[in-house]
Amino acid sequence: NFKNFSQASWMTNNNVNVAYSGKYGSFRTSLTHAFNRGQFPNEDLNKMTFNVSGNIKYKKFFMDAGATVNYRHSTNDSNAGYYSGSYIYDMVIWLGTEYDVRDYKNYWIPGKEDAQQNWYDKSGWYDNPYFKAYEVITPRTQTSLNAYANLGFEFTDWLKLTVRAGADAYTDKEINRDAISTAYRYSPKGYYEEKLSNGYSVNTDALLMADKTWGKFH
Repeated sequence: NFKNFSQASWMTNNNVNVAYSGKYGSFRTSLTHAFNRGQFPNEDLNKMTFNVSGNIKYKKFFMDAGATVNYRHSTNDSNAGYYSGSYIYDMVIWLGTEYDVRDYKNYWIPGKEDAQQNWYDKSGWYDNPYFKAYEVITPRTQTSLNAYANLGFEFTDWLKLTVRAGADAYTDKEINRDAISTAYRYSPKGYYEEKLSNGYSVNTDALLMADKTWGKFH
């Protein structure tokens, strides 16, 4: 049953980037998309990364800066581990082989769609694996930003000013959604929850640096 329920997983990774270098500096930007189809139904991951960076030097002024944005979305981030929501626990450890899981791909009882799941276990202790894959889900979306900038100016050959700044920010949204009749989380009437967390940090400093010698003093 576990083998029949599982599916072939695969991944694609695509990247495009543009770079330029000239007399006064250089520039590079790139976009990467990765897709991962999981080993269970309704399990996949989309990830996009955008990066831009560059540097410039003109006379006594110089600067380099960059930023990276990461976006990650998974359709279902659950059903693993040791509990009633686990595919492995249900089909390999607990349940027998006297049934064929493929007979339950239509996980709603006809005429009772969105009301009662089609499953051989009437005790209400374990869910139909296909029902769990599509109706007991935890989609998750994460976005993060990392950016930096360094600026400098050389007043003389022995005196230089540098200003540096860095910033990080993130947001993380998770949804727990259980359809009616589920045994998972003991919520036969259904369950819905949203979690949203976010935060950021900013770090800056300025350095005035001198390097000069007067006689025996440095």
